[in-house]
Amino acid sequence: IWFDEAIESDAWKTSTWKMIVLHQPPYSQGWPDYHGEKSVQDLLKPYFHRGLVDLVVAGHTHDYERLKSDFSGNAVTFLVVGGAGGGLEPEGDQSEFPLMDKVIKQHHFGILEVNKEELNWKVFGLDGELLDRFSITKRN
Repeated sequence: IWFDEAIESDAWKTSTWKMIVLHQPPYSQGWPDYHGEKSVQDLLKPYFHRGLVDLVVAGHTHDYERLKSDFSGNAVTFLVVGGAGGGLEPEGDQSEFPLMDKVIKQHHFGILEVNKEELNWKVFGLDGELLDRFSITKRN
């Protein structure tokens, strides 16, 4: 009830960027037979199709994953940033779907820079090497 009220609010609908941060990802390819959380997909998909979400950031899977998907003409970017510490998912051991745009089984950290026109994401390995980056430009 709380989530539905928040995402349907005028404050949410009029915000420049609409981001959701949660633990379990709606989509993940990190280990065999794990495709993300179906319950999270079922909850969020109607909002994706209505253009009420730009970015979903999750953990749970111990790696880095990125996916950009289209929902009725609305682009949604998904990040799994679960490689900050602890054990990593085994290299080469992953689910056949969803086919993520990027899967990196390495410890990492990310920096998100946001302004009214653009969202910029960079993810780095522990030695500071750039592992991935993307930008989203806000359509008016």
